[in-house]
Amino acid sequence: MKITLRKAHALQTAIHETVNKLNFESVVQINEFEDVEAVLATATAKFNNNEDQRHDLLDTLYILRKQVALGNVTAGVNEILADVARVEKDIAFYSFADSNPLRLDHNVLNGKVQKLKDQSVDSARSRIYGRDDDTVRTAIFDAERLAELKQRLSQAKKAKQALQDTLLEANIKNEIELTAEQEAVLLAADLL
Repeated sequence: MKITLRKAHALQTAIHETVNKLNFESVVQINEFEDVEAVLATATAKFNNNEDQRHDLLDTLYILRKQVALGNVTAGVNEILADVARVEKDIAFYSFADSNPLRLDHNVLNGKVQKLKDQSVDSARSRIYGRDDDTVRTAIFDAERLAELKQRLSQAKKAKQALQDTLLEANIKNEIELTAEQEAVLLAADLL
């Protein structure tokens, strides 16, 4: 049976969930009205069945994992994921551009700095006591540079979307072959 890489990933998740739900209770409570041997035999059989199912599911999981890894290499998924990670770094870096203010107008900035220079000595003394009005705060980017940074952000987002589309296509188009044994285990666990 052939399954897509996407389905294989979903199966791996489902196998983990199924294994985690198995009950491995090794202590039972028996009251005076129960058959001791029957209760112990039932609990032991349940534990043994779950242990066997766990073993089969984990064998299937890790064989499937190897097949997926090989399928990912063949389909170029690993390279695409590396490219997505790289583009995400650009998106994270350039995202400040969406909310970054513009640099103050040149005349306004120079005027404010000149005003600071012209302040009286009394004002200088007040700054010694913790006042923070002796600086002018401005962004460093003019409209043109900020637009360029926003454009880079936009391009990175588009590149990420294109890569994700390529990744989805690779995960849907490429298939791996399940062995008859894997298929039987997955069918027995109601995962196929």
